[in-house]
Amino acid sequence: MPDPSPLPLGAAFRTALFFWAAEVSLARLTSDQQSVADLGLSLIVLLALGLLPVLLAGRLPASRLRGVALGLAGALPGIFVCGGVIYAAASVERLRYGPMSVLALTLLIGAWRVNASLRYERPISRPVGAAIVLGVVTLLAWRLMNAAFAPLLLTLSVLAAYVGCAALASRPRAAPALLALAPLLALWPERALVPEWSESTPTASAEAPDIVLLCVDTLRLDAARAMESYQRLAAEGVEFTRAQAAGPWTLPSMATVMTGLPPWSHAAGSNAGWAYVGLPFEVPVLAELLRDGGYDTAALVHNPVASEAFGFARGFDAWDAATVRTRWSLPRTRSTLEARPFAAHLAAARRWWGRRPFFDAEDLAKGARSVLESRRAEHPLLLWVHFLDCHFPYRSAGASGVEGWRRKMELERGDSHAYRSDPWWGSDEGRAALLTAYQEEIARVDDALLEILDALGPPPARGRVVVLFSDHGEEFFEHGGIEHGHALWQELLAVPLLISGLPGRAPGSVEDTVVGHQDLLPTLLAAAGRPLPQPEDAASRLPGQDLANPSLVGRPLVSENLLRSRQPWDSEWAVRIGDRKLLFGPDGAVLAFDLAEDPGERVDRAAEWSEFLAEILQRPPRVPRKSAGGGREGLQAMMKIGYAGN
Repeated sequence: MPDPSPLPLGAAFRTALFFWAAEVSLARLTSDQQSVADLGLSLIVLLALGLLPVLLAGRLPASRLRGVALGLAGALPGIFVCGGVIYAAASVERLRYGPMSVLALTLLIGAWRVNASLRYERPISRPVGAAIVLGVVTLLAWRLMNAAFAPLLLTLSVLAAYVGCAALASRPRAAPALLALAPLLALWPERALVPEWSESTPTASAEAPDIVLLCVDTLRLDAARAMESYQRLAAEGVEFTRAQAAGPWTLPSMATVMTGLPPWSHAAGSNAGWAYVGLPFEVPVLAELLRDGGYDTAALVHNPVASEAFGFARGFDAWDAATVRTRWSLPRTRSTLEARPFAAHLAAARRWWGRRPFFDAEDLAKGARSVLESRRAEHPLLLWVHFLDCHFPYRSAGASGVEGWRRKMELERGDSHAYRSDPWWGSDEGRAALLTAYQEEIARVDDALLEILDALGPPPARGRVVVLFSDHGEEFFEHGGIEHGHALWQELLAVPLLISGLPGRAPGSVEDTVVGHQDLLPTLLAAAGRPLPQPEDAASRLPGQDLANPSLVGRPLVSENLLRSRQPWDSEWAVRIGDRKLLFGPDGAVLAFDLAEDPGERVDRAAEWSEFLAEILQRPPRVPRKSAGGGREGLQAMMKIGYAGN
């Protein structure tokens, strides 16, 4: 029977310290640089779980009950950390498997510790035993969420971290060193990207220019015009003032950018039952077409929707994306794929703690500089940089003027459901707070864009084409909705588009013809001296035009939703012809607007334009294609940024 005194507080402290150090090491080794606030919260929670229950159990009189209580108290830090590691991984296959796995761990670890407390008078696990248990749970979690074994180097690194933490925690005098060493690892900066260019890349034409695609996700046209980087590129190139997005969210829009096809033809988006569809396999994409022409290709992408799961990595020699870094991340949740201590995940889920975006603009600028420094001078370069900072969630609750802890957490979590359920967010004050936080993120991206533009330096002898654009805009209750992906209003479809370095286009020129995402691929191939693909089927022929042509022809532009939504006026498709815009909604509803006189789309002209409406052809039928479907990884990516949150 355990002696009522002294209590094993020293052992409890060292075990809690082991689990804290091991958990933050796991988060850093499988993910990005950690947050100081998250580390502090996790340390407080684990020390409380490790020490307070032991103190309470120690108040019981000496008996078997006291032994059981001490054993259970000693098991809590391990149950908490191991449960956080396994929960989301087990939930990937079936939602109920997460709670079931935590319950099983609780029973196993609790029984193990109670037995050790009663039989061996050792209510607190030794760090070495705790390391073995955590190692097994980690390997099992990886297997469950990826149906594969983790890379050997990653596995050895994590297990070595566990062993090192256990070795220090086992020694009373050495254990406090974990308070310094674990944060040092957790806060270690990201390693710069070092591209490995393909040796089989063919020789390129000496006149083929470098091509730099700078996409700022969720950037509205009205907000973009205030950016210093926008104004700088507008002075150096041509500004397209009436550029129209192919869709109101990332997947269909970026699929159009990369294939040159409109959404009805490439069919990338979501079908019934939240079945997501990516780039069609049989359609060549921009990176493949340019690499065949001698280009080195690199992409740095922070939106998990534009991921390799949906086919966007095709053709890129160097691919650095959020989804690549999150494949093995632990601890995680089903919808927040970045690794953080489980206490931080739990606090965010309960709205006690904010949730920062995974990567930020500074990371992308650093990666872009690394690519530019390691490029091969004899090959032209295609560089695609995709920022996500302007997308929910925002990190500027303190500067936004929002009062009240709950609303600050809603802002930092990016919970669009909470925005819609609380009428305050739709008020003038609430919208102002959202816009302030949004503009703070834009300022962060603006600084990173200027850094990249400076790193580019003077154009090389072969020339350089730089494109600054957005995949879609954002709604802030202008038409009763919030965020994007639910409708086809102009605040979602009017996107910035600037191109510098186009032959035949004078610096500082302005183009007012309505153009769209479908025009980018033909424009860039023409600039690179590459031919357009010549498909046999009509549905795969490119409808876009070369934007270097100073005599552009105005053409009808079709935008499609391709996302299931229940927000106000869930538009299915839209047609823009000059300043006339038609919206086709559910059950055959049609709205018509004159954007020149009514840019806010308030006055429906459908009754006046009946003859004009009769001339508009029906939307072409969706083209069936074999496409990258994303699978489990794709669904997780969608959930991460709110598209499939329900």
